[in-house]
Parts: sequence; C-alpha cells; structure tokens
Amino acid sequence: MFDNKYVLDFDEALMLIESFFRVEITQLKLMSQFRNSAGYWSIKHGFRDVVILISSDRGGLNVEVNIGNREINFFEFEPLMKNAEVASEKNIRFALDVVKRFVDRFNAINAAS
Repeated sequence: MFDNKYVLDFDEALMLIESFFRVEITQLKLMSQFRNSAGYWSIKHGFRDVVILISSDRGGLNVEVNIGNREINFFEFEPLMKNAEVASEKNIRFALDVVKRFVDRFNAINAAS
C-alpha cells in the first residue's frame, strides 16, 4: 500500500499534486509553491478558511491542514498517513486521496449547517 523507498523528483511531485488539485479539488486554488535543488519543496492550496500544505524535507512527506488558522491533526483523520513516510508517487497519491476525502467531508458538513 505504501512505498517508503523511492522518492519522486520535486518537479514530478509538484506536477502530480498540482494536476490532482486542478482536476479533483477545484475549489482549492494554488496559493504558493516552493522548491530548491536540496530536495525541499512545498505546495499550498486554499480557499477561504481552508489551507492545505503538502511538503517534503529531503524526501519526507508532510501534510498540513488548517481551517480558520487552526491546524487539524491529519493523522487523527487518517491514521494510515503515518505509514506514508517519504514523498514517493504512491504515498503522495494516497495523501491526495485522503485530502480529497477530508475536503469532501468538510464541504458536506458546511452544506448541512
């Protein structure tokens, strides 16, 4: 289910994430993007009070979700995220699917309010 061996190149990782948001989570727009040759990169998408930051620090995979300046414990929402240790294609795709489920649930809760 997870691949903690093969890390994606930062350009490939950013392209994968950006294309996913453009197709699957269209309401969240690109806010910023960063990359450097040392292997650090990040990409931030958001809309209104929701901000999703996906980043890598020399191969590791990090996902931060903030709603109204409050950080959400993403591992609590999906405990299996703890197994996605590196920024491999498989792990990034898993993280993106979890982000989509989170955003869909958040939208459903807000629509019901």
